[in-house]
Amino acid sequence: MGDFWPPESDHTGQYALLVAMLLAISHLAGPWIRKGLRSQSTRVVSFGGGLAVAYVFLKLVPEIEEAHEYLGDNVHIIILFSFLAFYALESHFLNQRGQFESEGQEGAGSRRSFWLHVTLGWFYTWMIIFALPRDATDELFLAVFVSLSIGLHIVFKSYMMHVHHRAEFETRGRYVLATAPLIGWISHVMIQPSEAVFDVSIAILAGFLMQGVFREELPSYNQTRFRWLLLGAVIFLVIVLIGP
Repeated sequence: MGDFWPPESDHTGQYALLVAMLLAISHLAGPWIRKGLRSQSTRVVSFGGGLAVAYVFLKLVPEIEEAHEYLGDNVHIIILFSFLAFYALESHFLNQRGQFESEGQEGAGSRRSFWLHVTLGWFYTWMIIFALPRDATDELFLAVFVSLSIGLHIVFKSYMMHVHHRAEFETRGRYVLATAPLIGWISHVMIQPSEAVFDVSIAILAGFLMQGVFREELPSYNQTRFRWLLLGAVIFLVIVLIGP
């Protein structure tokens, strides 16, 4: 495409745009995906939890180890503060929303809480693509499974926002969130982050993703379908092992 198209970043795999597009579709099609999977919800949640856990340990942790070589023990501090910060922010927004509803206040304060929550979700989805490991998108088959694991994660997060914000999220929020992965891809390609920026981004994303996966997405013991959770983890493991 000549000089108009920016050169590929050292961290951007050739199927990164495909992953970004599939994640955008996950936001837009969330209501229909949830409706189609409703009858198998416990199996899907368990399967998605297995995929998400496998992604954390098989893709993010190796990236963290590489970041450790560059950032030293600081990488662990960044992950810890990222985990705590995003946990605190998300809990605050949800508690604030619950307080507004219990007091019958659905005005400016409630809308402000909604947009702050959407902003947090937008930044999170943007960073998933901005800090996406190159080897997760260099091979088509693996890129599709990465999209599936993160896509189910996004559908679950969207459902939680739908539960708390209802019509506001369905009519506006999910459309705003759908722009995040595409802008994340554009940002990465245009900015071409340095190794230091990329490693810090990976550490921040790891903290955010870990608190989401382990706090929300792993089903409670009485709702877990362990065979489906194990199947999700094993499938992701196999795809990683047979990848290039």
